[in-house]
Formats: sequence, C-alpha cells, structure tokens
Amino acid sequence: FIKSLAGEKTILFSSHVLPEVEQLCEDITIIHNGKIRASGDIHEIHKKFRQGLVLKIGIGEKESIPDLAEFGK
Repeated sequence: FIKSLAGEKTILFSSHVLPEVEQLCEDITIIHNGKIRASGDIHEIHKKFRQGLVLKIGIGEKESIPDLAEFGK
C-alpha cells in the first residue's frame, strides 16, 4: 500500500528495519541524536557505505557517534 502511494504523495517512513527501508524508499536520511548523519538516494548510500568495507566504531559512554557522511569520501 505504501509503495503504491509513492507516485502521488510524499511519505515519511521511519524504521530501524533496513530491509523494509530498502524495499520501500528511494531516498533515505539517517538521523542519530537529532543530527543528520547521511542522506541521499538509496543507491548512493549503498555505494558509499557498502563497498565491501566494514567499519566498526567503538563509542564510549561520553563520546558521540561521528558524522558518517565523512566516511567514504
């Protein structure tokens, strides 16, 4: 149903279930702690973050997540 409305309406879909996001969305925005960390076309985000590179980030209790948009540049 959501996919069928895509040509007629702008739909805001919020989810942590990435397979659903990939099936339903063309453009995505990743928000963490109220800040945009990455935004763009689903294929652009895949290209930037899924080229076989695995990035593990350890974040301590008093640290914040880095801006993911800076990775992959």
